[in-house]
Amino acid sequence: MISQKTRASLTVIISSIIVLFGTILLVAVASGYNIDIFNGEISTRGLVKLNTNPSGSTIKLNGKQIKQKTPYQLDSVKIGPITVEYEKEGYHKWSSKFLVEGGVVTFADYALLIPNEIETKNIESTLVFSDFIANNDHSKLYAVSENTGLIHEVQRNSQLKKIAELPLNASFKPAAKLTESITNDEGSAIVTKAIYPDSKPIRFWVNVSNGAAVNIDEIIGEETRNIIINPKNNKEVFGINKGQLIKSNVDSRLTTKLGPANINSLAIDKGFIYTLENLTPQSNGQFLIRYDFNGNGRYVMAQYPSTTAAWQIILSKLNNTEYLALSSPADGSMYVVSNDGQKIQSSLVGKDIKLAKFSESGRFLNFYQLNSFKTIDLEYVERFYVQNDGISMTGWFTDYQLIITKSDGPYITDYNGDNTIKLPPSTTEGSQLKLNFISENKSIFFISVGKIVYFSLQPKSSLINF
Repeated sequence: MISQKTRASLTVIISSIIVLFGTILLVAVASGYNIDIFNGEISTRGLVKLNTNPSGSTIKLNGKQIKQKTPYQLDSVKIGPITVEYEKEGYHKWSSKFLVEGGVVTFADYALLIPNEIETKNIESTLVFSDFIANNDHSKLYAVSENTGLIHEVQRNSQLKKIAELPLNASFKPAAKLTESITNDEGSAIVTKAIYPDSKPIRFWVNVSNGAAVNIDEIIGEETRNIIINPKNNKEVFGINKGQLIKSNVDSRLTTKLGPANINSLAIDKGFIYTLENLTPQSNGQFLIRYDFNGNGRYVMAQYPSTTAAWQIILSKLNNTEYLALSSPADGSMYVVSNDGQKIQSSLVGKDIKLAKFSESGRFLNFYQLNSFKTIDLEYVERFYVQNDGISMTGWFTDYQLIITKSDGPYITDYNGDNTIKLPPSTTEGSQLKLNFISENKSIFFISVGKIVYFSLQPKSSLINF
């Protein structure tokens, strides 16, 4: 006969085992394991989120249609590769492949469905337009008209609003063309070079709010290059003058020489100034250096081969890590630099690279290399590439889709190269096509025979949710 003391001890032991087993079960289920007690099977499962814009699309998983429509989530999907397909009447079919991992959410919720028929409209105007100017996030879009020196804002209702008319030159003639145009992040100021028919070019700083135009060549010097509008003060511009970093104010008309010298390349975000500076002797290469907005706080980040030509530097930030992509014009070499505040890493991605761009969220870096469309997912450290010949322009349309231009006109494609669909217009001169877009309402604009034509990919009955 079992004693009361022994019975109590067994009760404690059995209870502990049950609690331990239950805890293991809970942890296993939370970690994505599916446990079949009756059949003695343990399998790993994952969750898949499914959605489209517009919503209400039918869903196929590995070729098998499920009853529900988007948005939806599948809570217990076996690990391994899957194919997700979406279909909706009036839209192109969408499909992509994913890898489901145990206890991990797989996001297949970024599909932008493209209508089978896209209606284009003209913006009514007697002006002849030649080009667009857009800020970095494509929240502001401006149109430039030929032979008048006029700049108009393309508003979200697809109407034009006059912003500025550049001054006449000394012989009372208007600008025949505007080139090398840039804006600041907010699109509140523009710097542009006006080409006149019978005199030298003049660079102007333009205040978008009141149309005031200032001849900045008189302030910064005609030889100043790599001009960037101060992200913190749109009345200040930075530039490189004979290798010297300068800062100029269009109100005070004063130019200040900052400390950095021997500079070849320049980039600026809202936090810092980044320069590539030649060492002495120049054969020792160049340093990537970060400064504050007064040219102080010198912080050496990396060293690269010597050069006499300016490199392209583009900037991004993701999860408190700053990223820089540096491209050499000599052989198309591109380096990616990451700085998380603890460690700086620099990697050579490859050569013969062009059209490098970060997505607005900072998660993706897309570029074109030897007829391949390539993307690096910086968050999950993944690479994607597809063969895609003849790309002449790229631009991030959403956080997951890009607009690309080829010889026959524009296309839209997902970040990984899937679901590449032709958009209007059809043309044999895609490389010369003047095209841009406004991200907020997903409107795309292009210039055809001097007229602005537009269409929208914003779903009529649904909001863009990414």
